[in-house]
Amino acid sequence: MLNETSQQFIHFAPDSIFLPYPERFKSGVEVLVDTNSGFITEVFESSKRGEILKTYGSQNENVSTISGGLLLPGLTDAHMHPLFYSMLNSLDPISLKGMNKSEVLNSFKKENTDNPDLQKALLFLDLDSSSVSGIDAKLLDDIFGNRKVCVYDASFHSGIVTSPVISAIRHATQDQTIPGFLKDDGNFAEAYGFEVFSVLCADNQNKLYETIEKSLWQTFSTGTTTIHDLLAFSLDSLKIILEVRKKWRTKYKFDFPVTRFYLRHKVALELMEVYRDWLDCGLLTDDARNIFGMKLFADGSFGSRTAHISEQYTDCPTCGLIFDTDEDINDAIFYADSDFESYSIALHAIGDEGIKRILEIIKQIKDHPYDHTDQIFRIEHFELPSKEMIETAKKYNVHVVPQPNFLLDLKYKDRLAKRVDAICPLSDISDAEVPMMFGTDGMPESMLYAIYLSTHARESCQRLALEQALHYSSESAAIFEGERKGTIEVGQKADLILADHSLFDDLKPGEADIPLEWSAVQSKVDHLHGKIKMVLKSGQKVYDNQI
Repeated sequence: MLNETSQQFIHFAPDSIFLPYPERFKSGVEVLVDTNSGFITEVFESSKRGEILKTYGSQNENVSTISGGLLLPGLTDAHMHPLFYSMLNSLDPISLKGMNKSEVLNSFKKENTDNPDLQKALLFLDLDSSSVSGIDAKLLDDIFGNRKVCVYDASFHSGIVTSPVISAIRHATQDQTIPGFLKDDGNFAEAYGFEVFSVLCADNQNKLYETIEKSLWQTFSTGTTTIHDLLAFSLDSLKIILEVRKKWRTKYKFDFPVTRFYLRHKVALELMEVYRDWLDCGLLTDDARNIFGMKLFADGSFGSRTAHISEQYTDCPTCGLIFDTDEDINDAIFYADSDFESYSIALHAIGDEGIKRILEIIKQIKDHPYDHTDQIFRIEHFELPSKEMIETAKKYNVHVVPQPNFLLDLKYKDRLAKRVDAICPLSDISDAEVPMMFGTDGMPESMLYAIYLSTHARESCQRLALEQALHYSSESAAIFEGERKGTIEVGQKADLILADHSLFDDLKPGEADIPLEWSAVQSKVDHLHGKIKMVLKSGQKVYDNQI
């Protein structure tokens, strides 16, 4: 943890500040933060500085002043997977990003030689299935022999595994019905990915706790102070992240950054069996009712061609697949309302047919005379929605969580043709006044870049003003949580970003810039993150890059 300031108050005198509507960006406004309480205690005009600070005692003794820069509210990533990615990173994954097939095969051979311990599973990430094909279990077996190996598609919804992994999964899941598929040629999709991951991680728990905490700290350096949608796909994985949370709450003076944990129906049932024991040992706290939600899947992804769409993929005779059935979804929602007492239902829906299914289910529930009025529905991704779907989401107060970073998915033109331009119609959603929050889904994990893409999108249906993008990255997520944060006002939690003032010019609307080369993406991400000078979480410095 960073060294805490010796003064009780931090006084920001920025060049400009992002205030709540209608002021928005304004200069000559200053902020005082109480590091003990973690809240913003004063927001005032610069002309009143002497008068305000005098009431808090000697500036040298009680108040630390920081001048200049751009002051923004901390950002919320409403759709990312810190647990999942930490588990992946604990396996020391090898990236195939940007590689053609020849380079991919050379990487396979090199890693197999460099890692002679055949008991060590190998995990390859970011295979670009739009340009690399023809990889199957036979090819992998020829290279790796009897080794457990997985090659994940960049979408994380599909991949290829070696024969030993196929055998292990089929042994573990016999007589079970699992959404998706696992073929004899090693290709898998959707829920089988959880099974693949369980096989690879079976003997690799030691590094995980350290990796999770390191990942959360690194997120602070990107300006993200809150995370939603942590998916626990097993009771064991949920216990791991709750143990990290328990340790965090005793170790640090600021809030744990993950505020929403989403569970599959099966895991929610298992949690109820151990709920009292976990409450007694401190893994669960009295706020458990607010932090848990139910996660359901309508479909898959464009990357694996499993997103449920109304028109066939142009390069493959399929319209995708249904993940959870209508019956599964209805049963889970009923259970969440009656037994689990979860009022937040997160529904993964990317394709237009997937979204249509989900909205129809929500409509039936909301129009029922015994309306579940307390339930809050959110649709993760919400990609390729029609105007009618957007209006329906508005009518039933459905929160939507698109990822502006999916504007990078122009490479999916090979399977969506011209429809690729309608993947992420942020402006249409905003104009319809649908409650919306931004996420990144790790593509890449940068909310600043999500904001940048939304203000530099190619199509008018996608592009937002900077004020709108910042609202959907901070304030709207806080409204969803029911928390006092997300804006710079007295009484709000002091989750704040201090950046170089030039970040304003980087983020404001400009010429369309949606690069296809990953190197250009990473360069822009690094550039934006380099503008961050300080980040506060609950009034405590969690990142300090002042020079």
